[in-house]
Amino acid sequence: MKRRKQQKSQATKVPASGAYPPLPFAELPQHNSYALLFLINVIVGLVWQQIFPIFGSVDYLVGFVIGFFAIWFSNRTYGRRAYDLAYFIGFILWEILLSNFMLAKLVIQPKPKLDPGIVAVPLTVSTELEIMMLASLITLTPGTISVDLGENAQRERVLYIHNLTLGDPEEFRMSVKNTFERLLLRVTRGRDA
Repeated sequence: MKRRKQQKSQATKVPASGAYPPLPFAELPQHNSYALLFLINVIVGLVWQQIFPIFGSVDYLVGFVIGFFAIWFSNRTYGRRAYDLAYFIGFILWEILLSNFMLAKLVIQPKPKLDPGIVAVPLTVSTELEIMMLASLITLTPGTISVDLGENAQRERVLYIHNLTLGDPEEFRMSVKNTFERLLLRVTRGRDA
């Protein structure tokens, strides 16, 4: 009983400096704070539609945009991260569209010029989520498929990718690293990664 009173009195004491302890989400790692800010942005969009139902379902978008600018004024890097995410999504959609056309062109040829092969791409991404996202995005692109995850002779993690029209393996490897992996790292870790 005495211990509870001591803990309660310590919890309500204001520090000598007059400052209150930081909020729990203020100590989150940087990437988690962006996820929290995005969640707040979505909540603002939902609440906005409930408070101001003027245009119907468009109000969700209006509320989301208003929430985005409100958060952006208080945290400028949130805008850059949102731009990187939008650019990444646009890039992926463009690659899927482009690969669809290239594969359709290949299929309708009387004698398709196939050059299939499997290439080991050393990974810079390190977390399980990043590896899963990279493998999934490569598999989404027609003509390529992620086959396996392993290690090379230098003990680096590598992703084995099959491509229908491989060409130069080194050029394909650098293409994956300089586009898919680089942009994914920009989204997950920021521009400094």
